[in-house]
Amino acid sequence: MKRQLIITCTLALYCFFGGINAVSQANNRYTIEVKRGNEAALYAQTILKFKFDNFQGWPYFYDVTKWLKEEEEYIASSQGQEHSLLAIAKYDGEVIGLITGSPLKIHHDLIGACTLKDFNTSEYYYYGEVMVQQAHRGNHLVTKMFEQANKIVKTWGYKHASLVTVIRSDDDARKPDNALNSGLIWAHVGYKKTDITLPYTWPTFTDKACTTSSMIENKLVLWIKDLEQP
Repeated sequence: MKRQLIITCTLALYCFFGGINAVSQANNRYTIEVKRGNEAALYAQTILKFKFDNFQGWPYFYDVTKWLKEEEEYIASSQGQEHSLLAIAKYDGEVIGLITGSPLKIHHDLIGACTLKDFNTSEYYYYGEVMVQQAHRGNHLVTKMFEQANKIVKTWGYKHASLVTVIRSDDDARKPDNALNSGLIWAHVGYKKTDITLPYTWPTFTDKACTTSSMIENKLVLWIKDLEQP
């Protein structure tokens, strides 16, 4: 449980905002829904499957095959909260993208880091998973899901949104050739990178081919967004 929020948003940095695809002009077939609380918790297995499928495609961050039980426990604990939510993108009624959210105050490791910086954590909302299936990327679905989720989060009284990303050097040998600039991506949806970093340990591939993994400490950085800003 303790180490699970670490790898939640990171995959969005490299593959969820871009790409040319076969259905990019069929916007009228997309719908966005937001589930709350216990209703969001009903989608726990859908969230787990999305994470497994997507991280297997991007092993640069994380060996998801060795962390499934911990992922399932994290999802179960963060969804179903009074202020948890799940934004869902559908194409012809099928779930093809999602964003999960829950109050920052339930993520105790993050709270410890934020307290050092005099954050009022009760004003912050935390977004975890940000995922869109590859065939549907490039349709602004992440932006649209965030817009709908933020409307609800603001009615709950939160003033800021937050997320964390894994820090990787530009010359990391494991980095995919088509990796995007993470700073540009999150800036596009209004987030600003802080100087708050957190160390976490999880199964990490150690070789360029991503075939061998072990428990290694990784570093994350916190991003925040003022929900009063567009």
